[in-house]
Amino acid sequence: MQIPTYDSFVHPYNWLLILALSSYIISIVLFETIQNKRYSLNFLFLGSIVFFSYIAITYPFLHTWDEQFHALVAKNLSNHFLTPTLLENPILPFNATGGSWWVDSHIWLHKQPFFLWQMALSMKIFGVNTFALRIPDIIMASIIPLFIYRIGKIIQSKSLGFYAGLLFISSSYLMTLISGKLNTDHNDMAFIFYVTASFWAWFEYSKSGNKAWLIAIGVFSGIAILVKWLVGLIVYAAWGIIILSQKNIRFQLSSYYDLLKSLAITIAIALPWQIYILLQYPIISRFEYAYSSSHL
Repeated sequence: MQIPTYDSFVHPYNWLLILALSSYIISIVLFETIQNKRYSLNFLFLGSIVFFSYIAITYPFLHTWDEQFHALVAKNLSNHFLTPTLLENPILPFNATGGSWWVDSHIWLHKQPFFLWQMALSMKIFGVNTFALRIPDIIMASIIPLFIYRIGKIIQSKSLGFYAGLLFISSSYLMTLISGKLNTDHNDMAFIFYVTASFWAWFEYSKSGNKAWLIAIGVFSGIAILVKWLVGLIVYAAWGIIILSQKNIRFQLSSYYDLLKSLAITIAIALPWQIYILLQYPIISRFEYAYSSSHL
């Protein structure tokens, strides 16, 4: 038996780790020494792109649960964006609402479609391969620390936001999502991104009072629904609790106007797809809605 040498354990992409670590170190040094934090954040973003690319490329295959199903549906969506299919041309008969409806069906509505559209677009541009389907995750995971930075800065200080962003990057859970190793994989990664984005927009609105942020809150929350259903409304729960906790405004209808404006945008973003699948695939969509409700 041949004894493995040290070289056989050296990953061919380890240089990406060195580059990512160097970027993070530069980011920290710049943050602590330069007044303008933009340079530090640029290196933080660059390091994250490189690091998460390493995570995505380390597994050049599809994982069994659930990535292989998400990848196949996304691949098919790249050819027809409004028709989500798992088995493109099913040969054997199947029960669309049976016990294994989400692993051997034709029309696949088990998940809301936005994260699949992202993957489909990526494969349309970069080709059908495992790295291409994970590119949206790489980009989203690299942007989230910037959202965290702004939220932390608004809440307390630049230091809080910056180091909270660094801690987020170090999450092993995040790495398993990007690599597709953990079930719900790219679906949860997209959900984390859009929910975080909705909270970031809400904090920006709370700080500035700029009505343009109401649109951003509504759009991000609407997309979160199109990723993982009604839990994408969570930003409004936090918003409502803040209003109710203040005795001087809780009974004033005007206190809820801006919330309702954003909510209207969220509904406008999320509702068309629900109407479409109810009309186009009434049996399967109703089954999926009932199944989703059972999670409650």
